Amino acid sequence: MNKPIKFRALAAATLITALLAACSTSEPALTPSNAWLRAVVPGTDRTAGYVTVENTFDSAVKLVGASSPNFGRVELHTMSRENGQMQMRPVDGFTIEAGETLALKPSGDHLMLLFPRGEFGAQVPFSLAFRGPDGGLMSLDVSFTVQQ
Repeated sequence: MNKPIKFRALAAATLITALLAACSTSEPALTPSNAWLRAVVPGTDRTAGYVTVENTFDSAVKLVGASSPNFGRVELHTMSRENGQMQMRPVDGFTIEAGETLALKPSGDHLMLLFPRGEFGAQVPFSLAFRGPDGGLMSLDVSFTVQQ
């Protein structure tokens, strides 16, 4: 192989590597997954919602609230065992450290969904409110799947 062809091949390989690196670099974000809620049992006024949120920011964020047009109120709750019995109580938020993941799940931290509004389909929109690294509020829109 002569020198100009080797140089072009090396330059092309370097350019491709730089482009791939640029494509794989992403902005810090909050990434939701596995968002679901239990179907509302007829005659009741509440259910629970669950979601996993990954924090790729360089500092902690805090989930401080949630809302949905399909529920009159959404509260943040936790479950803990006290004196041999499971106890549920509201909390003011859930902190997600930098690079960590928050998992809201059954029998643990969750969204308490109160006062359903009418009928809704297989997907329910929610807006999750976070206090960001700079102290400002951020909103994350997530579609929750209804499960029986």
